[in-house]
Amino acid sequence: MKQLIRKIVPRAIRNYLRRPSVSMKRIVPKTSALLGRIDMVSLLDGISVRCHPICSEGFSVFTPQPDQRLEMQEIAGQCKLGMRFVDVGSHKGRIYRGSATSRRIPSYSALH
Repeated sequence: MKQLIRKIVPRAIRNYLRRPSVSMKRIVPKTSALLGRIDMVSLLDGISVRCHPICSEGFSVFTPQPDQRLEMQEIAGQCKLGMRFVDVGSHKGRIYRGSATSRRIPSYSALH
């Protein structure tokens, strides 16, 4: 029976049905993003990030938590005007400066 359900019901639908409360929390932000909503989250004075509505809460930790704020200040210190910051969701305490000669920049939390 399990194999039949896996063949018939797409994985995305099965995942939503497994955890309905989590799924319901995600439906509104996903729908609003499909309708064109983009959130702006202030990380530091003068630095904001445009993000998918689901990501707003995750980026918001940089404001109130001193450790996170210090890390964001370190990252901001490496950025230059016109650079584009891309969060790849690695959660490994590293950022990458994209260019023809990319180099890895350890973040504050990775150093301490």
